[in-house]
Amino acid sequence: MHLLWPAMPLKSAQGNLRQTIYLLRKALQDAGGTRTQVLSSRQTVKLNPEFRPYVDEDQFLAAVRVGSLANRREAADLYRGSFLSDFFLADSEPFEICAAQKRAAYSRLALDNLNQLATLYLMVADYTAAEMFARDALLLDDLYEPAHRRLMEALAGQGNPLSAVTHYDQFRRKLGDEMRIEPAEATQSLVAKIRQGESYTIAGNDPFEDIPITIRGPLHPPRENLPVRTKPFIGREVEFTQLSQFFANLETRLVTIIGPGGIGKTQLAIEWASEQARTASDERTQYPDGVHFVELASLDSPEQVVPAIAEVFAFPLESEHGSPEQQIFDYLREKTLLLILDNFEHIVESSVFVNDLLRVAPGVCILVTSRERLHLSSEQVYAFQGLSYPGQPDGEENIEYFASVQLFLQNAQRMRPGFEIGAADREAVFRICHITAGMPLAIELAAAWIDLIPLDELALEIERHLDVLETDMRDLPERHRSIRAAIDTSWILLKPQEQRTFALLSIFRGGFTWASASAVLGPDISESDLRRMLSWLQDKSFLVYDAQKERFFVHELLRQYGAEKLQLASKEKAYALARERHALYFVRLLRNCDHDLRRAGFAKAAKLIEIDLENALLSWGWLIANDRRSDLASIMDTLGLFLEMQGYLSIGRRHFRSLARQWQEHLAEALQDFEKDEVIRDISESTEDSMPTTNPTLLRRDQAVGDLRLLAKTLA
Repeated sequence: MHLLWPAMPLKSAQGNLRQTIYLLRKALQDAGGTRTQVLSSRQTVKLNPEFRPYVDEDQFLAAVRVGSLANRREAADLYRGSFLSDFFLADSEPFEICAAQKRAAYSRLALDNLNQLATLYLMVADYTAAEMFARDALLLDDLYEPAHRRLMEALAGQGNPLSAVTHYDQFRRKLGDEMRIEPAEATQSLVAKIRQGESYTIAGNDPFEDIPITIRGPLHPPRENLPVRTKPFIGREVEFTQLSQFFANLETRLVTIIGPGGIGKTQLAIEWASEQARTASDERTQYPDGVHFVELASLDSPEQVVPAIAEVFAFPLESEHGSPEQQIFDYLREKTLLLILDNFEHIVESSVFVNDLLRVAPGVCILVTSRERLHLSSEQVYAFQGLSYPGQPDGEENIEYFASVQLFLQNAQRMRPGFEIGAADREAVFRICHITAGMPLAIELAAAWIDLIPLDELALEIERHLDVLETDMRDLPERHRSIRAAIDTSWILLKPQEQRTFALLSIFRGGFTWASASAVLGPDISESDLRRMLSWLQDKSFLVYDAQKERFFVHELLRQYGAEKLQLASKEKAYALARERHALYFVRLLRNCDHDLRRAGFAKAAKLIEIDLENALLSWGWLIANDRRSDLASIMDTLGLFLEMQGYLSIGRRHFRSLARQWQEHLAEALQDFEKDEVIRDISESTEDSMPTTNPTLLRRDQAVGDLRLLAKTLA
């Protein structure tokens, strides 16, 4: 309703909708259809899935995607003008915005299609057809420079070099008058060769050189160069589907997969791209010019990116043809292909080149893997997580169905053929997959120890420190031979302030919110600076933000790494303050929940505590270690009640007993003093309201009685 009739009252808009549905059904019936072709309910209106109408928009898009000569001719015939040019809703701005976006996108596709047709006919020396399609392209956009070059080439091919030069002069004047710029270097180079009568060929059939410009370079570059898989690929069905959906949107041409080192970004990109390459000989392929993989991990500077891309295409960079960037632009300008740029994080300055390439080569789509996003407006960011892992070690679910468990089993069987996950192994395998949060590299490194370390001990070792997750496998790059090396590579890309902030945030367990982060980092950072800092850490794959839960999460192995960095700074005042702020923040949270926990607001209060239970228990431990008895007393009832009502009895016993052990000696002395001190015993029989709080003796009594009460609750 809001889209079609935003200014109308709801009832009037509903009446309009009913009338429109009636007219639509009648039109379909008049055309030989039935009323059941349009299905409607109180909430939805849709076409019957069994109804397959002919829609020229769908045919146009399908023809453009295929890219063969016949299909491009069909697409050219189908495009008869702007999308819905004779249809508008004067009162609906959202509809007009949507329609305008589609008009622009389809116009660009039609323009590119006509230019490609001109190119294809030039390559077979049909210069008359090439001229026709080049002129059709210029009717859509008379400043579209590639079409001007195609027209000049077609005129020269017909033996009319003077007409080609005349057309160039007219175009140069128009460009200068309207945009105050000169033609592109490629256009100037082409007209110079036409004027000089230099010979050049297109696929060996034409008496001129360089028609289209993209012919310079190998005549038959490799269609794909993807690394060959050496072991089975497990899981990622959801991620496959998501990548396909991203690129199915014609307006999405740059997707960046971001995630920490070892999470499987490269393998996902290769596997998904391999699926695209397998359709390369199919007439329905989306990338007729192939799928190409560029490995960037070994590069030392952004200046090496262009030569690396040129090497993949076996394309020679020659100084006399302009800058390396311009040569690659000219080579890829009229190709339709998928380019994978792998491990981009250490050369993010090259994102400007990526943006320029997308601008000049409308048929090129780019898939980037990186630990850091590129920060381009055209970029679709895909934050990548680990493999699926079971939620509970003793649940009814079959843990072998989870991809992380399958990966562990696969790698364990490489070390110990015939190994299976028995009942005694389930909890240990669950813990390993849970601690690693499904990170493929960590799981593979853990499985490598199966012959040397029992599974339960291995899980315990991983929980304690990172160093067990390493290997001497020679076919792994250095950065993947240990989890520490993988994280080190990301850590050095952080600025010092980002490193310090992340180390302090590693205090949290199970994630944190804006508010809790602000409380821990303290008054030395403003709210705006904190938001920027958390955003930067998220962009660099150190944090993941869950918008639904309004909460930041840290991969457990990254948190361990940050905790180690924090431990190195444990003598610093900032560290001590952060630990204290963390503890007191969750003391306040428990106090605030106490009232609701005992009344009708139980569910809401319990949910708040449940989400941050790990942090609350960590706070409890800090209060015990620092002998903060009054703070402990203020939250003991609240925490105990929550643990009891939620059925977390084993957790409660473990944490309350730790308190009893810590205070047992102190409370025994307090009890002895209470029994022997006549003054205190007498006063203890008096009322609470009559006690003068400034009396030192009474303060001793108050402390002793409070401690006794606390001991009784603790041992209960």
